[in-house]
Amino acid sequence: MSLIPSKKADVVAKNVAGEMVLLIPSTGRYFGLNAVGTNFWEKMDGSLTMDEIADAIAEQYKVEATMVKADLQELAEQLVANQLIELT
Repeated sequence: MSLIPSKKADVVAKNVAGEMVLLIPSTGRYFGLNAVGTNFWEKMDGSLTMDEIADAIAEQYKVEATMVKADLQELAEQLVANQLIELT
């Protein structure tokens, strides 16, 4: 997972009670992220790799990095499919 996730420029993000709500203006569709997904979104700055973000989240939550990496990979695929992020 050495890909670098980056947010699409046209996505509107709003933190509501600790969870991120994302709006895709071109479609008017919303996408919600739980607390861990919100953490992932906030760490996604276009310079950190998926592995680096997963390691930081695993350390923060004191869980196995392999579990976090699998979960983040699944989330990233959903975000790509919904045109919210790019993986490069």
